[in-house]
Amino acid sequence: MSEREREGGKKIRVDGGPAASSGGTSHVPAKEAPPAEPTPDSVYLDRGPELPGRYHEDRITALVRDPHHIFFFWELEGEKSRAERAEMGEQAFYERSWILRLHNRSAGRSEDVAIHPASKNWYQTVAAESEYEVEIGVLLPDGSFLSYARSNGVRTPRPGLSPDLGGGMILRRAAAEATGFGVEQILHGNGSDEILNNIVRAFAGPGDAVAMAVPTYPYYHKLIDLQGATAVEVPYPDSFELPAGLARAGARLTFIANPNSPSGTVAAAETVATVVESTAGMVVVDEAYVDFAAGGFLDLVRREPRVIVTRTMSKSFSLAGLRIGFCFADADVAAGLWKVKEHYNVNTLSQVAAAAALDDIETMRANARRVVAARQRLTARLRDMGFQVWDSQANFVLARIASPPAAQLHAGLKERGILVRYFETPRLSDCLRISIGTDAEIGALLEALGELL
Repeated sequence: MSEREREGGKKIRVDGGPAASSGGTSHVPAKEAPPAEPTPDSVYLDRGPELPGRYHEDRITALVRDPHHIFFFWELEGEKSRAERAEMGEQAFYERSWILRLHNRSAGRSEDVAIHPASKNWYQTVAAESEYEVEIGVLLPDGSFLSYARSNGVRTPRPGLSPDLGGGMILRRAAAEATGFGVEQILHGNGSDEILNNIVRAFAGPGDAVAMAVPTYPYYHKLIDLQGATAVEVPYPDSFELPAGLARAGARLTFIANPNSPSGTVAAAETVATVVESTAGMVVVDEAYVDFAAGGFLDLVRREPRVIVTRTMSKSFSLAGLRIGFCFADADVAAGLWKVKEHYNVNTLSQVAAAAALDDIETMRANARRVVAARQRLTARLRDMGFQVWDSQANFVLARIASPPAAQLHAGLKERGILVRYFETPRLSDCLRISIGTDAEIGALLEALGELL
């Protein structure tokens, strides 16, 4: 096992065997941040005077983020709380049955949500066009409620009034209808890369182990470095089958690209299940190219709350310019990820267009079938020309050639106006990654390769 420093983090290569680094628990950490300035659709309540020491009280504040979500944050620093902590001790004070009692005035009902008061914030899914107020307190053994603080009322707006179309509800509903998930299990983002960023920010901190089989999507390393986390690399075998050693990495967060990039190969279901069962951390299945493959792992999300599946509309939908991505997760995990998501960064036109595309999903499937058929033809022709081509289930193929050098072929194709991917890395330096184009583009590629070989 070798180790080298990367910018802002560490990288560890694991060649199998015992865990290279230990992970932590798999909950979404509560992240306290100063709230943004209020807007017409997001109103602060009971703000109090701007005076030093104003948080020396028991107080809870509600911020309407969008028509379907309210962000609550609180302080338990009043005389009552401080006296109780001094009398019973910090641990006993916080280990009681703390709840948020959410009062929906419009519907005339209340809901209790269990919390840990030390987190100091909570993100709650609510109904649109409704009035709410909330209390924070302790549910006593006799069933009575000991209240510590109560907010004034807020009202959630009508969907569509905020820049993000009500928390992306038009888009998330379309994704829910297409997949059978609840909208509360879906997070949308500015491309799936933003979703991956949110996941790493939520689950990985300095020194935390983040595992992946390599070679794979290089963007994972950038996200890991930004968090100061440690990349744990488990090498793929030459077959690009998902290595069993990934289950022994002991990571807080594990990435599985399915299909993988740059190989286009898919992960075996039994190996993915073993990884999930063997690690206490979160497992992210990145399915950017899954519509060109047979099956996927959305069903695993329904059975296992530690699994997140990410998808994009950039590949099979041919809508890369819209920058639309999703993740599908347990509802509590998705609610936690909202805490680190950028606000209002998915524009309205992209959301409307993406929702329309999801409503016409057969067009995407027809496009994917065309790509698959072209991929099969290209794979056969490349093999006839002497290339080793892995069995790709993506919209590209990885082709290895012994002679002439892949770098020389790459340069020759570029001179002819044909762009393919070349990797100056040890395991891929004899390979080209070729995207599936139109029949005319594939014909031009094969003609050029015939001249260069």
